[in-house]
Amino acid sequence: MSVPKKRSAKRAIKTRAAHHGLDKVATIECSQCKQAIRPHVVCPDCGYYKGRNVFASQKKAPAKPTEEKVEKAKPVVKKAEPKAEAKKEKKQ
Repeated sequence: MSVPKKRSAKRAIKTRAAHHGLDKVATIECSQCKQAIRPHVVCPDCGYYKGRNVFASQKKAPAKPTEEKVEKAKPVVKKAEPKAEAKKEKKQ
C-alpha cells in the first residue's frame, strides 16, 4: 500500500467527501389524509393522487366464500379400517 508524501488538510478531505452527504427528501402534504408524501407519487395511506382515488378499484373488500365453495373446500376424511379386520378380508 502506498504512503502519501504529504498530510492532507482537513479542508481538502471534507471538500472531497462533500458529495457523499445525503440530500433531504422533498415532501408535500396529501390533499385527502394530510400525510407527508413525496411529490408526483400516489399516497400509500389513502390511495389518492391529484385529488382522485387511484386505488379505488383495487382496494375492494374480499368476497365472502359462499356455502357451496366452503363445502367443496372441506377435505374428505376416510375412516381407516382396523388392521386385524383388513388382514382377515385379504385372506378370504
